[in-house]
Amino acid sequence: MKYNFSAQFLKILSPQTSFGDAWEALCISLLQAEFGHEHCLAMNAPDRGVDIMLRNESKAIQCKADERGAIGTIAPTKSIESLTTAISHKDILKWEKYTFASNANYSGNGIEKIFDFVDDSSISRDDISFLGPEYWSELCGKYLDKVKHMLDYRLLYSESEVEEAFRKARYYEKYINEYSGLIKKDNLRIEVANNRTPIILSIPFSKELSVKECLEVSKSLLGIDLKKEQYGDLGTSAKPSLSLTLDDKAQSFSKKISDFSEEELGRLKLWIKIVYQFDENSQRDPNSIYFEMLKKTASPISKSQAKQSTLQRFESSIQERMWKQVTLNKSMQPTADAAAD
Repeated sequence: MKYNFSAQFLKILSPQTSFGDAWEALCISLLQAEFGHEHCLAMNAPDRGVDIMLRNESKAIQCKADERGAIGTIAPTKSIESLTTAISHKDILKWEKYTFASNANYSGNGIEKIFDFVDDSSISRDDISFLGPEYWSELCGKYLDKVKHMLDYRLLYSESEVEEAFRKARYYEKYINEYSGLIKKDNLRIEVANNRTPIILSIPFSKELSVKECLEVSKSLLGIDLKKEQYGDLGTSAKPSLSLTLDDKAQSFSKKISDFSEEELGRLKLWIKIVYQFDENSQRDPNSIYFEMLKKTASPISKSQAKQSTLQRFESSIQERMWKQVTLNKSMQPTADAAAD
């Protein structure tokens, strides 16, 4: 599961006063869970260019974050300033390796600027490493219980946004008006999780509507379409198959929301299954643009390798689309719980 570490989802908790403080606190908690408190030391003021020391690895870690959490948004100049300070304290802190812990991946140009500085310093490129959001996503998956109080992936939607979701799902206007009336009348709110991201949709809904309508609204709000993606170099394709599940069991499209208990409504999940297909003909077609390349490959890719690569690519693609949809097109509105923190 892929996590997003932008300011939209990472909470600033007292005594933290900035987003940078919140990011550093998350990194410390995850590293302490992974390596143990005795080996992971949070550095206090004064600033020595190092936020965390991993004693057992003689590794210095500097946390860098941008509120947008998008690739290339972390300025290399600030990173170079921190590294400069850390090098001046290297003998005192006794670090051998230096790592940037970031909530977004550096741009290629940014990394090159850091390495250009390193080339003119007393350390080498081999002493520098980068731990980006993929690494922290993996640790969140392992130790979510220890850090979930720092994160809030619930998105609160309004009645008008649900109406627009029906519209994007190509419902006729007469049905949209009917459903909107039912939603206003019931004053019900349900939360829908999914199996590909930690995003939870909190949407106004009606007990008179069905699983199908709930699925369509969720799909629209998350920017999911059912189009097939072709991977010509692998001779494969993939597309999503959607269902609304309760305890991993797919629910009938015609089942009404009123048929669920209040407790069951809290366990609904949009289940996104990846449907994989191996198209053997596309690899053997001499008119295919990949045919010559595949002929020249010394070690032809096996069907199992093609399948694994296809599933990985498609999962990454659909996760990116979902995060883009909710981060670019939806402003986070605090829920009652978040407002109370």
